[in-house]
Amino acid sequence: HPGLSNDFLVQTSHELAIRYNDTSPLENMHCATLFEIVKNPAFDVFSVLDGGRRKEARAICIEAILGSDNVRHVEHVKALLTFGEMKSELLEASKALADAEEEGGGGAWPPRELVEALCETEARQMIRNATFHLADISNPVKAFPICKAWALHVLEEFFAQGDRLQEMG
Repeated sequence: HPGLSNDFLVQTSHELAIRYNDTSPLENMHCATLFEIVKNPAFDVFSVLDGGRRKEARAICIEAILGSDNVRHVEHVKALLTFGEMKSELLEASKALADAEEEGGGGAWPPRELVEALCETEARQMIRNATFHLADISNPVKAFPICKAWALHVLEEFFAQGDRLQEMG
């Protein structure tokens, strides 16, 4: 990771921006690096998969990694909100069931309908991609010493990037 933002890479015609056609250059680089690493048999975590499953796993990795670009943040939020709105009755009923179970009563948790809704292909993709994105931006919820150390590191990168922009005119 060069310590520069996607926007900076694109604005300065950095080699990564050119290589990936100005589209999520850092995330594309991360995808490419992942698959370069797993080409080595010692690191090939996908080796146990047959061709079809391997292709599916690769597609999932690419989708999740590219989805971690912050330009897609609002897209993730909207997808989660839409799911919540469309499944609001099911979610409320499931919450009531969970609350009742916590108090010693209620039925089996989780309800079959909730499991089915969460197992739908679109829901699984939405949850997987949002979870990956949340993990990527989760620094503020880490223990303060860790959060502070990472925040200072990111600030250093931003200031260095600003200095480079200023030097470039």
